Amino acid sequence: KFGIDTGVKVVYLKDGKLKKAGVKEGFIITKVDRESVSTPDELKSKLKGVNGGVLIEGYNANGEKEFIGVGF
Repeated sequence: KFGIDTGVKVVYLKDGKLKKAGVKEGFIITKVDRESVSTPDELKSKLKGVNGGVLIEGYNANGEKEFIGVGF
């Protein structure tokens, strides 16, 4: 639908850092710090142990590309 072939769709989001930063359900995360992600496990691995922050790149539910900074 959005012309992408990889990414992780956020289906459910608990209160936490991602939600506070502006990530919403339906958002498709395609990259974390400019590195592609294609599975939930890969996403968890890239976020685990982060100290400081990350840049999340992806598409909102309307298909618009977004960049979201998340502090850890």
